[in-house]
Amino acid sequence: MTEAVKGDFAELVKQIHDMRTNIEKLVPHVQVALRRAEQENVDRLQKLEKSARENPSWPLAAKIHQMGEHLLRSDVDNELVRTVCGEIELILSGFGYRTFGAVDEPYDPEMHHVVDSAQTVSVASASVEKVHARGLRWIDHVVMKAHVSVGVSVFDVMAEREVENSDV
Repeated sequence: MTEAVKGDFAELVKQIHDMRTNIEKLVPHVQVALRRAEQENVDRLQKLEKSARENPSWPLAAKIHQMGEHLLRSDVDNELVRTVCGEIELILSGFGYRTFGAVDEPYDPEMHHVVDSAQTVSVASASVEKVHARGLRWIDHVVMKAHVSVGVSVFDVMAEREVENSDV
């Protein structure tokens, strides 16, 4: 084995050792983040279970709402679909349920589920570009999030980057 190859090999071993050291430093942080995410999911699930116990009509209302949204996306005659979906909305509204989700409304992660996005939505001024399925709410509680595509204007992204760079 030549000296150059031995040197390259030694450098490779050092790089692997450095990478392993860096990974070992990251492991505790990843474990903490995973525990935190798990706890947040447990808390969210408990909150949903509590809401379902307090509001036993939510699952049925959600199924009825999903049926209407599915009809809206189907190839069935439009007039018939509008009539049936109108009746579904009337029935649900009689029990205090309201649909939401419209193009150009501000994006709210508590009310919207992003279906397709090339980037994570972090800009506060993001807005809904397309509604794939409307959401359902009962009074001020979100029963089902609206499924949407979200867009951010180029100017908003540039403004956010300027803010991020000024914080440094």
